[in-house]
Amino acid sequence: MEFAALEKVLPDHEIRPISLDDVPALVDLVTRLTTVVLGEPDVSEAELRDDLIGPHYELGTDTFVAVAPDGRVTAYGQGYDERDGSGWIDVFIDPALDEARQVAVADAGIAACATRILESAKARGASEIHLTANLYESETLMRDAYERAGLPVETIYWRMQREISATETLEAPAVPEGFRIGKVDPRDDVVIEQAYHLFNDTFSEHHGFDGEVKSLPDYIESVRTAEAFDRDAWWFGWHGDEPVGLLIGDNRREESGVGFVRSVGVQKRIRGRGIARALLLSAFADYRDRGRTAVQLGVDTGNVTGATRLYESVGMTSLHTAIALGREVTL
Repeated sequence: MEFAALEKVLPDHEIRPISLDDVPALVDLVTRLTTVVLGEPDVSEAELRDDLIGPHYELGTDTFVAVAPDGRVTAYGQGYDERDGSGWIDVFIDPALDEARQVAVADAGIAACATRILESAKARGASEIHLTANLYESETLMRDAYERAGLPVETIYWRMQREISATETLEAPAVPEGFRIGKVDPRDDVVIEQAYHLFNDTFSEHHGFDGEVKSLPDYIESVRTAEAFDRDAWWFGWHGDEPVGLLIGDNRREESGVGFVRSVGVQKRIRGRGIARALLLSAFADYRDRGRTAVQLGVDTGNVTGATRLYESVGMTSLHTAIALGREVTL
């Protein structure tokens, strides 16, 4: 990644690629930022570390970190060619910087990340790529910077939450005749291959989905090597012996006592029969029994499956709002 523009904006800082040794300092930065924009921290070390580790991701070329003379990180970013038709930009800036410097760092950081993604996509022979970025709705300075870079708002996301009491009697899942719900073990190669195909099918209409998500080996590696991996939070819905729906949870919010549902979906031809609801209610009860005090998930409010209505019907409410920005770039 090219650092010249960032070095010009932050001449007293060390600008370099991120290393995994930086994770505690990056968590400190994101904690400070989210406390300002949300009123509370919204990050964990496991979540951030998992974000920096994955197939095709190269810390040495896809990231930058800006370290002040006192050792504090004041900005970091990543420009990641996901090699599935999309490129991911993420830039975080210390809210303690004066506004003029925040604006300058935002513009330079976004440009550096976008340039890295386009260079990578061109090198592998891609003809186009979709640049994508997410941020909290209240991050107006960063939203303005992304829009100056030509990335308009594409959709709105909610982080939703359902609080759970240890003594609460939850609604029992109603499973239609011919269907069943049960836990599966993602360490089983058959299970994880089924999950891969289910994910591709159930999320094909969602924002940001462009063809198959990763290859099967990449999917397996990204799931099983994640620090937040939770083998006890995988559920399938079956019609007879055929898996037709899935719910995958992880431990990214474990330290806060919160269960997190990273994916829940049902095959298009099976929707409307209550399988997703049964998966959620099964997971809620399991998280309660494991001592969690709440369950969270993220949802695209423009989701064509009506997911927000489902989540509200099982008692989930919006906790935070985020926006997704993006545009298609022809190479």
